[in-house]
Amino acid sequence: MKYTISPIGICESCFQEKLLIPRQAGLVPSSHGRIILNPSYRREDLVLPLKDFSHLYITWVPHLSADQNKNLVKPPRLGGNKKISVFATRSPFRPNPICHSIVELDSIQKLDLIIKNHDLLDQTPIIDIKPYLPIWDSIPDASHGWLDQHQESLWQVQFSPEINPPTRLKQLLIETLSLNPLPRYKIEKASYGVKLAGFEVKFVFDPKIGFLVTDIVQLPC
Repeated sequence: MKYTISPIGICESCFQEKLLIPRQAGLVPSSHGRIILNPSYRREDLVLPLKDFSHLYITWVPHLSADQNKNLVKPPRLGGNKKISVFATRSPFRPNPICHSIVELDSIQKLDLIIKNHDLLDQTPIIDIKPYLPIWDSIPDASHGWLDQHQESLWQVQFSPEINPPTRLKQLLIETLSLNPLPRYKIEKASYGVKLAGFEVKFVFDPKIGFLVTDIVQLPC
């Protein structure tokens, strides 16, 4: 039996490229985005009842990974070179291209949902929204499986003296880079350039000292 699922909207996100996206929601508080619903769902009676919830479950399509489903994947926490069942991970390379995230609802503006602390790529198709309910959804004593043995520490993030990024962007870069979003099988000194929140950001990674942001240029609108 087959099922047809159609997006109900898209997410405009500060994460304009895959490289800097945190490995799950809840890790980068300064991340921000806007969920824009399709016209048939842009109704006050559908959107405004969400305003009293602090967090939402967002079900979405990993549109850049949708045709790359895998049974075994290589989680970053295992170094990026050891395979494990996709069902034991949060990998977007799934048998069916469906993922979900718990995000913070910051506000509702003109029937758009303003979210933060998320892990959604810009233009991600949204297929469902539901409220997060801590009375049922939170299980504090749940086990972490194989993740219990692979805790991570934060990396140092520095900025070149000649650059002075906006406060919001600087905090977003600190939170994002300190988690080390780079592939774990490639721990070597290298330079990168990515688009983030409307800026072109260049940085250098050195496994001995961490990250150094070397240049930030605002992109044309």
